[in-house]
Parts: sequence; structure tokens; C-alpha cells
Amino acid sequence: AALSLNPNPVADLLTLQLDRPQLEQARVEVYALTGQRMPIGTQVWMPGTVQQQINVSQLPAGTYVVRVQAGQQYWTEKFTVSRY
Repeated sequence: AALSLNPNPVADLLTLQLDRPQLEQARVEVYALTGQRMPIGTQVWMPGTVQQQINVSQLPAGTYVVRVQAGQQYWTEKFTVSRY
């Protein structure tokens, strides 16, 4: 499966989309480029869905990596938070 993000850059709500539904629950985490995990709360992606929204309005402007993990599979994608 492939992970896509929009809008990118984003100000508040970032939509994550997989190209096919996952059979198991996934966890969504956001990291700074330094590797620090960012506090977006625990995000759970329910099985059988292809879309999930996360609120990034509390993050400072900058570039981040979102990581989606379902069992042994994971996907990562970069996104930018813009405050303009």
C-alpha cells in the first residue's frame, strides 16, 4: 500500500490516505526530523478504512515525518506545517 498526505503544506488538519484498506488496526505517529516524537495524541487507524485525519495545529512550523504502523508493515511520508 502507498500512503499519501494532503494538503501539504498543512496548517491544521492533515488527511492521510492509504491506497487500500488495512486489515488490522494501525498506529499513527509524527516525528520531527531530529527523530523526536511529537505530541499529537494517540492516533488509531481503524481496520478497513483508507483515510485518517490528524490535527497538527499545535505543531510549530517546519518539516515532519508521519509514520503509520500496522503489524509488521509501516509507511512513512514527510509533510510541512506552514503558519501562513
